[in-house]
Amino acid sequence: MDVPFAIFGHSMGALIGFEMVHYWRDHSGPQPVHLLVSGHRAPHRPPLNPPVHQADKQTFLNRLKALGGTPARFFEMDDLVELLLPTLRADFAVWETYQYEEKPPLPIPLTVMGGRTDSEATESDYAAWRQHTTGEFTLHLFNGGHFYFSEDLSSLTRLVGTVLIEDC
Repeated sequence: MDVPFAIFGHSMGALIGFEMVHYWRDHSGPQPVHLLVSGHRAPHRPPLNPPVHQADKQTFLNRLKALGGTPARFFEMDDLVELLLPTLRADFAVWETYQYEEKPPLPIPLTVMGGRTDSEATESDYAAWRQHTTGEFTLHLFNGGHFYFSEDLSSLTRLVGTVLIEDC
C-alpha cells in the first residue's frame, strides 16, 4: 500500500472501516489519508432499534424491509429467503452486538454521510463521529433513509470523488 488511499464503508461497513483503521494504526499498518463513513451512528452511540438477529422470522424480515436496501421481489421468493436467512441473521448479529471500546481519535480527516430519515441514526448520531478524529470533520446529510444513495447515487459519488481528488 505505497499509494495514498481512503476507506469508505456504509452501514456495518462503516464500523468495519473504523475498526480496521484503528487496528492498522495500533499495529503499524498502512494508514489511509481519509476515512469516509456512511449510514451508521457514531460507534460509541447506542442503537436506536432493538436487536432482531434472533427474533422470529417475520420480525427479522420486517426490519430488513424497513431498511429499504433489499428489492421487494426478494421477499416474494421463499426459497431464496430461506437460503439467505442464516447469512442475513449473521450479518445482523455482528452489527447488533458490536461493542465500542474507547480508543484515541484518528489523526486523519473523517467524512460522515447519512440519510436525513435513516431509521438507524439521527443527525446527532452522525455528528457524534466528530470525537473520533483529530483531523478535519465534515458531515453531509442527504434526502432519504438508510440507503439514501439508492435514489440519488450521483450526489454520493460526487462527494466521494471530491474527497479522493483532494486527498489522494
